[in-house]
Amino acid sequence: MSNALKVKDVARILNCSESLVRTPAMLAALGAFRIGKRGIRFHHDLLKAYIARGQVGHAEKTPVTDEGGSRSDLTDRHGIW
Repeated sequence: MSNALKVKDVARILNCSESLVRTPAMLAALGAFRIGKRGIRFHHDLLKAYIARGQVGHAEKTPVTDEGGSRSDLTDRHGIW
């Protein structure tokens, strides 16, 4: 278990917040595993592979495209307002 990293360690290595590391998309992308009920750990080798793939700093969400509508159309369509 010597190569297991904590959330704090991964956030420091990736230069991001701990809350970002805890998001479901990041947990899946980094290959996280649980220890007990609340402990989250990461394999060092999987973190190095994630960095090598060049995914650091890229958003995990799909971008919203504007289909020729105005900003108000976008907010109305998605029920934001």
